[in-house]
Formats: sequence, C-alpha cells, structure tokens
Amino acid sequence: MPLVLFSHDQSFERTYPLTGLRDTRATAPTRTSTSLSCYTDADGVIWVKTSPAGKLSSKNGDFSQFLSVAQPPWTAVRDNTAFHFTEVNATATSLSVTVHGVTPGQPATVVDSFVIQGGNC
Repeated sequence: MPLVLFSHDQSFERTYPLTGLRDTRATAPTRTSTSLSCYTDADGVIWVKTSPAGKLSSKNGDFSQFLSVAQPPWTAVRDNTAFHFTEVNATATSLSVTVHGVTPGQPATVVDSFVIQGGNC
C-alpha cells in the first residue's frame, strides 16, 4: 500500500495521492485524486505527518504554524489546533487510517480518515 507515515512539528498534515516525486525534472508533485476518503493502490503515494502528541513547539510554546495560510494544492487535510495520533488498520486488501485530535481536558475527535483499497473504491 502506498503510504508514508512520519512525525514532525506540532501539527497534522496529509497529502492527496501524489506522483512525480522521483522525477528530478518535476517542479511540483502531481495530485491524482481530489477524494478525501478513498484511494486505490494505483493512485500514488499518500504522505501523513502526525505531530508528536503531547509536545508543543519550543519556538512559540504552542502548536506550530503552517508556512502558508492557504493549503498547497497537494494537501488534503491539515490541522494545527490539537495534539494528534494516527490509527492504522490493515487487511490483506486495504489500509484504513484515522487521525485523532486531542485537546487537554476534551475527548479525542476524528480529524481525518481515509481508506486505501487494493481494488476500486
């Protein structure tokens, strides 16, 4: 399944499926879908950056701010208002990803969820 999970900063951000990342001549990644919830193996690579839950920025003592106010065209979802953790469930033919946001003293809420299917959505 074409999924990259990593952690950095005090924010959450997920891309749409992307192609063209290995082509050094490409000026920007190419988004292959505008769906927010279901993708196939053939759509491209989805990148998920989840904040290290429980840590605030050492620069501003709060959640990290995004460099641009407007989301880049390859960004599907982003949030910098809570701590986050990512839940991944796998079967032989699919991956389901759910990102939860946690604000101290409040129950966790779903910030994002999507599925990558081995076949059609």
